[in-house]
Amino acid sequence: MRILMTSSWFPSRKHATLGNFVQRHIEAIALQHEVVVLVCFRMDEGNEVEVVKSVENGVAIYRVYATYKKWQVWKAKHVFRYGWQSIQNDGHAPFDIVHHHVIYPTGILAASLAQEIHVPLVVTEHWTIYNKKVRSDQPKWLKWASKRVAAKASVICPVSVDLADTMMQFGLPSNYHVIPNVVDTAAFKIDQPAPGFHFLHISSLDERHKNISGILRAWAIVSRKMPDAKLHVGGDGPFEFWRSQAKAMDISEESIFFFGECTSQEVALRMNLAHCFVMFSRFENLPVVIVEAMSAGLPIISSQVGGIAEHVTKERGMLVRSEQEDELVAAMFAMRALWPDYNRFEIRQYAIKHFGQEAISCEYDGVYKRVLEKGN
Repeated sequence: MRILMTSSWFPSRKHATLGNFVQRHIEAIALQHEVVVLVCFRMDEGNEVEVVKSVENGVAIYRVYATYKKWQVWKAKHVFRYGWQSIQNDGHAPFDIVHHHVIYPTGILAASLAQEIHVPLVVTEHWTIYNKKVRSDQPKWLKWASKRVAAKASVICPVSVDLADTMMQFGLPSNYHVIPNVVDTAAFKIDQPAPGFHFLHISSLDERHKNISGILRAWAIVSRKMPDAKLHVGGDGPFEFWRSQAKAMDISEESIFFFGECTSQEVALRMNLAHCFVMFSRFENLPVVIVEAMSAGLPIISSQVGGIAEHVTKERGMLVRSEQEDELVAAMFAMRALWPDYNRFEIRQYAIKHFGQEAISCEYDGVYKRVLEKGN
C-alpha cells in the first residue's frame, strides 16, 4: 500500500527531537508499505515557504517551513497544501490511506485531505492533552477540532489503553485500536552493567512533566545510605540547571552524573551501563525511553501514571504513586536488593514481542487491511 503520513509533531531544524517517536512509528510501517511524510513547521525567520525534501531510513520526507508570526488556520492550510502539491509534482500520488499522528492541531488538515482524495483516515495519538487534570491549559479549539477529526477517522490508534479511555471520556467517539510505541530493539542489548549499582533517568528534564526535583530529593536520601550507587540523569533539557539543584541539595557529586541530549546510539550505551531505569513523572502515556530500557533488559522503577502500568508489572519492575517520594526511595532500596531476581532476557523478549518494529508494522498492516476492506 501507499501511505501518506502527516503529523503535528516531527523532528525538524526547529526541534531535533520533538516527535522522534512518531518518526520511529513511521519507519516501522515502512517495512511493509511505501510511505511518504508531509509535515509543516512555523518558523520565526527564513523564507516565506520552503519545502525541504529528504530520504531518511528509506522514507521520503517533505518538511515544509513557513515564516509566520502566528499560526492561523488559513496559513497552516496554505503551507500544508504547498507541501501536498510538491508531493504530487514528484509523482508520489495517489495514496491508499492518509495516516495522521497527534490529532491537534494539524489533524484537521489531514482529515480534509483524506476526504478530498477519497481515501480512509487512520489516526495515531500520543498526547496527554485530553486529560483536564493533566492539561488544564487545553487550547480553546481542541475539542472542536479533535471531534471533527475523530468523526472522519476510520480508526484511532492510541499508544495505551489509558489514553484510549481518556479520549473517550473527552468525547471523541471512534473505533479504537491500541498500538503501543515502537522501538528498534536491535539497537539495544543486554550487557554487563558498571560496577556498583547504577540508576538511569533520561527525559526532556521538564519539571512539570517529569518531576526531576522529586527524583533528586529521593536520591539525596538514597545516595547517603547506598555509597557505591550512582544516578545518571540527562536528556534534551536543562541538565546544567539540575546539576546546580543537586548541588544545592547537598547531593554528593560522586554519586550523580548529568548529561545532555543523546543520540539513539548514546542512549543504548548508557543503558548498557545501568542496572535500572527510573522515571517519576506526573503524567505520561507510554514513554519510548521505558520501552528502550526494556529492550536493554532493564527493570523499571516508575510512577504509576498513564499507560505505564499496562507494561511495567512486578516481573519487569516496580510502580510507585506519583509525587510519593518516600515510595520512590523505598523502591530504589528494594531494587538494589531484588535486582538479581529479575530475568533480563524475559524483559527484553517482552519488548521485542510488543514494541519491536516488526510487531508494530504487522499491527498497522492489519489495521490498514481492515480499513480498506470495510471501505470496499
